[in-house]
Amino acid sequence: MTIDALNDPQQNRSKATLLPHTMIAEKYKVLSHIGSGGMGAVYVVQQIFLDKEFALKLLAGGDHSDVDTRRFQQEARTTARLRHPNLISVHDFGVYENDQPFLVMDLVRGYTLARLLKTSGTLSIDYTMALALEVSQGLKYAHDQGVVHRDIKPSNIMLLFADEKPAKGTIKILDFGIAKLMQSEDGEVQHLTKTGEIFGSPIYMSPEQCQGLAVDRRADIYSLGCVIFECLAGSPPFLGDNAMSTMLKRVTDKPASLKEASLGKEFPPGLEAIVHKMLEVNPDDRYQNFDAVIKDLLQLDRDTHVSPVRDIAKPKKNTWLPILKDLSIVAVTAILSCAAMALLDRQVIFREEFSTGNAERAERKRQAELADMQSAQHVFIDYKEVSKYPTRTTTGDGREMLHFPNKIGDIKVGVGADKRWRTASGDIQTDGQPVSLALDEEAGADPQILKYLLDVNFEQISYPGKYRLTNDTLEAIGQLKHLRCLDVDGGDISSLLPLYDTKLDALDVGETRLQSTEILKLKHLRELESLTVGPVDKPALVLSELAKGTKLRALHYKGALPTENEAKLWQELNSFDINIIVQIPNLEYLLLQNCPEVDDACIKKLLSAKKLRQLVLKDCNAITPKSIPILKQMGLKKLSITATNWSESDQAQLRKIAAQVTISPLRQQKNDDSQKKIFDVAKTFDLNDPALPP
Repeated sequence: MTIDALNDPQQNRSKATLLPHTMIAEKYKVLSHIGSGGMGAVYVVQQIFLDKEFALKLLAGGDHSDVDTRRFQQEARTTARLRHPNLISVHDFGVYENDQPFLVMDLVRGYTLARLLKTSGTLSIDYTMALALEVSQGLKYAHDQGVVHRDIKPSNIMLLFADEKPAKGTIKILDFGIAKLMQSEDGEVQHLTKTGEIFGSPIYMSPEQCQGLAVDRRADIYSLGCVIFECLAGSPPFLGDNAMSTMLKRVTDKPASLKEASLGKEFPPGLEAIVHKMLEVNPDDRYQNFDAVIKDLLQLDRDTHVSPVRDIAKPKKNTWLPILKDLSIVAVTAILSCAAMALLDRQVIFREEFSTGNAERAERKRQAELADMQSAQHVFIDYKEVSKYPTRTTTGDGREMLHFPNKIGDIKVGVGADKRWRTASGDIQTDGQPVSLALDEEAGADPQILKYLLDVNFEQISYPGKYRLTNDTLEAIGQLKHLRCLDVDGGDISSLLPLYDTKLDALDVGETRLQSTEILKLKHLRELESLTVGPVDKPALVLSELAKGTKLRALHYKGALPTENEAKLWQELNSFDINIIVQIPNLEYLLLQNCPEVDDACIKKLLSAKKLRQLVLKDCNAITPKSIPILKQMGLKKLSITATNWSESDQAQLRKIAAQVTISPLRQQKNDDSQKKIFDVAKTFDLNDPALPP
């Protein structure tokens, strides 16, 4: 890709993320996009004939040169040969839409060593040696197959179980994308990796790599030595002010001991000896193969008091230093000039344009690569997490797809009676339409379940009544950008702080035991169209505030259950409160639940609510058949009532009051399957809405 192409939208049009269900080579179905970086993007795909998931790396079409394509193909041929518990296996290679090569490999879930070091600083000797042994065995196998990795660094070492001591097969070596075959019959590898291009990360490069000289298996030994050093001492053996000074140091200087680098921490002499020998400047003075490294690591594990490196007491003379002393600083700088713009922690490819082009263009390229790599770091680092949570994918033309790795509840896309609820699992196309989500108990228990869906146009989110919502969950909900309706019924929350400034159409905080003063802190309380609340300590305060607004159309008040010991802590809804309710100017729907003081006199007061058309009286046991004439006068369209011990003739009269009447027995259970329906009713004002979840 040329420098000018970075800012050319036409050149970048092929970078659009592939949507789920896109087919590649007629056998790989895209499930989700998990990252981009380097030469391409990585997707989770399903091999439809095998019904198995893989990771698919796709080279961006239109943005790569022939050399890029051939290098990508070389990666496929190189890694496809390798089959080892510590390596990522490649299973297939092909071309998508005539110009985008792709690579199909194992799908790996875990965390990189780079991330572990970032959080822990250093690792124990025992952990580090186990990790080093696993990496050494993987690299030994690759070397035996004639392949040198050339970019060993913490971000290319995957830990499947970061909190456990590394064991067989739990460490994976990533990214053989710049691997070099030690021998090649056709010479293509040598042509693609000719001298003048430097591959690797400056912090972990061998001295011969820094000089652009030929490399072999001993370069990987040096790089692993740098990694081991960093794990034990907390920092790499060499770290200059910039890439060039870092590379110069490793060519001219000897590393400090582990004890010196860690400011006095003691290490077994044998361990110091192994690391020192791996970091020799002259390749001839290093271990010559990983067989010797593995042998000494095993010996160290058996006896940490005896140095396993037999010739370390008499180090060989450094034959490179006399040569370097004869070089002027200008000459050394010339050797390293092609690395002046290197990034300190990524694979860098320096082509001729970087040493001959102008500085401004080179800096633009460097910044673009840095941004690309920052995105790419999440491909493997966070995939274990991403694969657990729902994700959102969009394209430039506004199409949107939600991917649910596991069933998390029920979902409805769009609004209206023709929209149906279905299971929230797999891929669901939304295209920006309003989304309603009713979480199940397991999903609702995870405060982070919606962390990758912050931009979704949520019409409604409903938590299950059986789940005791926490303040942590509410904090996560407060980050959603487009939420309109929220149901946190029965949540164990003490504050609505994350929602103070949120403008909602509907809110259900019933059975949360929130104080009335906390509810009044909602800045947009008067703008709600629907509210479920109670029990509260002073319901009149909340109701009076609602009466000052003009938008509330649906109110559901829940009293404390009489069977609860805490019922006496909450003020019962009474006749005075009903006087306030009827002052809510546009109230159309009213549901009163578990209100023992709501009696026939209270029903008479409701005659003043001129716009009231739907009334639900649930478990309000003080209401008697004497209210039937009053209910007839209210002109209700729909009525639902708990008629305890009412005669058959009384119930027959009730059924004549409205077009739709529901008579139910006294409910004994606090939670039932109607919770999702109740919230939908409060929003849609339709007791028979066929779109409601079952």
